[in-house]
Amino acid sequence: IASEGFDEEELDAATRQLRREFEELPQIDSVELVQAAHETAGTKSAGGFDIGALVIATIPALLPRVIDLLQSWLKRDESRTAKLKVGDIEIELQANDAKPEQLQALLEAMAKARKT
Repeated sequence: IASEGFDEEELDAATRQLRREFEELPQIDSVELVQAAHETAGTKSAGGFDIGALVIATIPALLPRVIDLLQSWLKRDESRTAKLKVGDIEIELQANDAKPEQLQALLEAMAKARKT
């Protein structure tokens, strides 16, 4: 996730708050902060985790609920953005812009990833 004007501490707090919201969804297998592999240019980390990054494990059928929750969270501060990535498919979301074809591409990538 990202937000204009957020410093590292605010972005970390927002990431952890979003994680808690995802953990409340039924049938979410796990929501984890992303371990920082190493310090790289342009990557922010704190306490061994990449700031603004989460890994969510769930079934493809729940992806629409994940996107709904994410869009609701984005609407609370329109400076926020989020990137969703499944395999090679990545979309960037803002408050009101998940397109059906993007969702379908993510669902297909998620189904393909589960088969391999």
